[in-house]
Amino acid sequence: DGRNAAAVRVKDGNYSPRFTAVTVGQPLLIENHDPVPFNFHLSAISNDAINALMPPTSIKDPLRLTFRKSEKLPVSFRSDQAIWATGFLLVRDNPFVAISQPDGSFSMPNLPPGEWEFRAWHERKGYVQHWPKGLFKHTIQPGENNLGTIKLKPEVFGQKSVAENVPPPQNREQIGEVLGKPVYRDQVKAGGLQTLF
Repeated sequence: DGRNAAAVRVKDGNYSPRFTAVTVGQPLLIENHDPVPFNFHLSAISNDAINALMPPTSIKDPLRLTFRKSEKLPVSFRSDQAIWATGFLLVRDNPFVAISQPDGSFSMPNLPPGEWEFRAWHERKGYVQHWPKGLFKHTIQPGENNLGTIKLKPEVFGQKSVAENVPPPQNREQIGEVLGKPVYRDQVKAGGLQTLF
């Protein structure tokens, strides 16, 4: 039964979405849309680890997974052959999980009123240390609630501030472009190409 299932798709040699949340017992379908076999390797903590090879274009017969226990943190999955293909899975015993959009916004529908404790996590640094262990409390009122804008410093995510990160433009040699943004020689020396993607 795939009616309430979540899905992770392999398309063009990568996993999508990059971050997925499921509840205990909810089916997770791993679909290979590509014309070549693709590996799915999940390193779980509370659940069994999975390492499976999916046949080419196995959309009609995807890898079907269910989890018996919740995970305290998101666990990573990857392909052992296509090392750039990675993602994260969070298994919870309740549906109250939010994954932020690229602009940082998120929503968590149907959260019951009352005081709740939330935990913020980021793939680069783990718990968002703007709050101790990523934990903060907020009272949910009946109806729509809004946390407002929460501004976090780049250091919280393991990034340097903009002023520290950009040397004066006249001293920089552009050697390429990534997603429309220039790549400079000093960036490659400092952090390697991987950090630019």
